[in-house]
Amino acid sequence: MPMYLDKDRGPLIVTTWYPNALTSCWVPVSFNSVMLALRKKTISCHFCHDMILNAAGKMALQDGIHRLNAQFLSEEDVNKHFILLVINNYLLTALHAFQKNKKKRLRLKRKIPLAKRKWAMKREERHRAEAYLGCQPFHYELSRSCEEFYRILKNEWGFSPLQIFLMK
Repeated sequence: MPMYLDKDRGPLIVTTWYPNALTSCWVPVSFNSVMLALRKKTISCHFCHDMILNAAGKMALQDGIHRLNAQFLSEEDVNKHFILLVINNYLLTALHAFQKNKKKRLRLKRKIPLAKRKWAMKREERHRAEAYLGCQPFHYELSRSCEEFYRILKNEWGFSPLQIFLMK
């Protein structure tokens, strides 16, 4: 399922490059940064790339452009949504490693909301400090946010969680 931002050339591109395509999806302009990162393949983690592409496609098909326009008013909202998607999937994967030890998994799971709040405050503080730079490219913001979250989670849990995706 290809996705393009340009409504004028989009149908021609879809029919020319993807003659067997059944559906084309239009996403709001607020998705520009994420779609550009997907199109140029600048997201260094291929799991994250696929996860974001699948989520964006599902959202576009299920919700439609009008509902997405109302839900995501700015590029920053869209970026934050997909960054949280990557972080939540990382947390599921990290907690899955403790599947046999339910007590430890529950104890670690209880610490996640505090880690997310600390990360959100740190991220907002960084955004205020770097406001003069404007909106950063999505791939850059994704990797910085994931690294920040990993450090905070490591402090909360007291050990280094599983290092996958963009968590370094």
